[in-house]
Amino acid sequence: MYKQEIGNMKCDPSLVAVQTPRNMKQLRNLRFKCLNKSRISHDALYNLHDIAYDIPGFVWKITTFPDLLCIVGIQEILEEADRVFEIPDSLQLLSYDTTFQLGDFYVSPLIMRHCLFKERPCIPVMFLIHERKYTQTHQEMFKECVTRIPSLKKTNHPLVTDREKAITNAIIEECPTLKLVYCWNHVFRDIRMWCRKHGAPSADISIYVESVRRLFHSVSKQKYQKQLKESLTVWDAAFEDYYMKNIHSDVTKSIGRWILEEKGVYSPYSGVTNNQSEGFNRYVHSYNCNWSYYCILIIVG
Repeated sequence: MYKQEIGNMKCDPSLVAVQTPRNMKQLRNLRFKCLNKSRISHDALYNLHDIAYDIPGFVWKITTFPDLLCIVGIQEILEEADRVFEIPDSLQLLSYDTTFQLGDFYVSPLIMRHCLFKERPCIPVMFLIHERKYTQTHQEMFKECVTRIPSLKKTNHPLVTDREKAITNAIIEECPTLKLVYCWNHVFRDIRMWCRKHGAPSADISIYVESVRRLFHSVSKQKYQKQLKESLTVWDAAFEDYYMKNIHSDVTKSIGRWILEEKGVYSPYSGVTNNQSEGFNRYVHSYNCNWSYYCILIIVG
């Protein structure tokens, strides 16, 4: 992107030295200058409330103490989501995940698949902007969701997320009819992290992950129980203890193939993942990172 800006820069040859961006430091300085000029005021909380009044129906809730919490969404999308959730579609998959490293805050979007389109695009429905990852914080989000989207109170569509307790507890409390399923990729990531922490060699980590993957692909609970007994005979005692305490109960409720197939969200290759949230997160990061380049176009264009 930086090279493109330099290659496409059009200005008087005598002004190239002052109008052509020279390095990333200059880009950051220009970005800061641009944002500083365009901000409503230097009071961030004042700006947030001013935006809430200037854009009616976009900001639904703002809490500033003891933690900053802001819930936003577009009314037309909420109304569309309310209609889509009424459709008994076997391929609907909601997802909820937290985006990291966006300034000083986290962003947690609720995402749906629009089943009336052939491509089934993933659409963000509502956003939670928050400082800390508490159960109460996510509960405020889903309380607002069921208020704004009445059909969410009774739908039993699956919702995929990682196994973060703050999120799962909030969803169970506020949306008990939703069917929680857990992303396989996050489980495998947790297994790798646990193995590395306990000094397992890379070859052993791969063996454990593949062994657990086979368990997840079991066609029934009975098959799973049978395979698990066989696996326990070869697993290390420490890993066996970790699996039985941290993963086993979730497999029988929210991870196993037989559960995912009932909801029509099982993939023979990856089980179920929250890739739709991960993809959206990458897009948000990309937009956030490239903002400095957009500032260049505003300042010197």
